[in-house]
Amino acid sequence: MGIQNVKELGICDRDETDSDGFLNNLVHLQQLETLSFTCRFHLLPESTKAFPATLKKLMLKGTFLSWSYLDIIAELPNLEVLKLMNHACSGRKWYPNVRGFTRLKLLLIDDNYLLYWKTIDDNFPVLERLMIRSCYHLKEVPIEFADIHSLRLIKLTSCLPELGESAARIQKEQEDLGNNPVDVLISDPLVRSHHNEFDDDDDDEDEDEGDDNEDFDVHAAERTNFKYWKATDDHFPALEHLMIRHCLHLDKIPIEFADIYSLQLIELQKCSAKLVASAERIQEEQESLGSKAVNVRSYKDPGE
Repeated sequence: MGIQNVKELGICDRDETDSDGFLNNLVHLQQLETLSFTCRFHLLPESTKAFPATLKKLMLKGTFLSWSYLDIIAELPNLEVLKLMNHACSGRKWYPNVRGFTRLKLLLIDDNYLLYWKTIDDNFPVLERLMIRSCYHLKEVPIEFADIHSLRLIKLTSCLPELGESAARIQKEQEDLGNNPVDVLISDPLVRSHHNEFDDDDDDEDEDEGDDNEDFDVHAAERTNFKYWKATDDHFPALEHLMIRHCLHLDKIPIEFADIYSLQLIELQKCSAKLVASAERIQEEQESLGSKAVNVRSYKDPGE
């Protein structure tokens, strides 16, 4: 009986097969105000009614949920703080389908692979703080945030310069409407190397895309400790995107990648200078062979 009075609860790495049982019993914690999920949860409760109505703070970390799942979270009646951390959501697009987050005051998006974000009228009506950290691909905060009169702060850390420009447009829009403009704070903006200018075509959104996991032509390595990498001929013959993140010990991409004619992009995030130089050698090798050279993009913190 005592657990029914708990106000704060953290759940880590539960077996997804238990979701329909244990997790759907959360509704019985009728004094619960703070809840966090850490590690993979493929099957969280399928209805807002499975969460206690008293919930005020929710953190999702490393859960790899679909962005569409947030339509359920949006309808929590008393939620004031939502933190989406370290790949809480998997996929590139967040397109809400419901009006919600009616009492949310703080939204934090940290280290998520979010590229396209749209919102709808009346979402986040009382939001006060929007904080975005280490979202290396997001270029725009939805302009609808300019209509949120309660918004006091947009704080961006380790994000693209375009995202800062987007926040500044929201600030100006609020000024033009005669509202008290939001404060925009930007720290550690991402610095692009001279090789990673974006092609306009890369930013075009395909409205006919399927689910968020359609990128079968992407090979990604993240936060691994391997140092040596060799490839043989005919490995990855149709690879288009190679993405390497936070692999601090890897110094070289196999030169055989220069022979992959389908390769369009090598993207490196917080990797060594030697690895960037290796990618540029592949780019130069393709140019010398008369092929269309791969696009190399590298991101790093300015202090590194």
